[in-house]
Amino acid sequence: MTIKLTETDTEMTIEFMGEIDHHSAKKVLLQIDLYLQKKLPPKTTFDFSQVTFMDSSGIAIVLKGYKVTKEYDGIFHVINVPPQAYKVMKAAGLNRIMNILSTEEVSV
Repeated sequence: MTIKLTETDTEMTIEFMGEIDHHSAKKVLLQIDLYLQKKLPPKTTFDFSQVTFMDSSGIAIVLKGYKVTKEYDGIFHVINVPPQAYKVMKAAGLNRIMNILSTEEVSV
């Protein structure tokens, strides 16, 4: 998995590409923490449009982004989540604590 960071003065978008699994999660968790703690963006968006697979390791990544952003009262969104990854997030209850927009909701 790779990630792409895009930022403005008011928003940071982190785009995830490829498979999110336990092999890639540890490195990504450290990168996300570093990016967010350094920049403290008012709004953070995780874009999952290029994710081809996600296991439970992805839950930790999303929770890390949410937790760090909320620590400094930022706004956090997860967008373009493919159906398979959305099922994993929903099973973990993430949709009850944060704003998650699946690709199916976008296409409606």
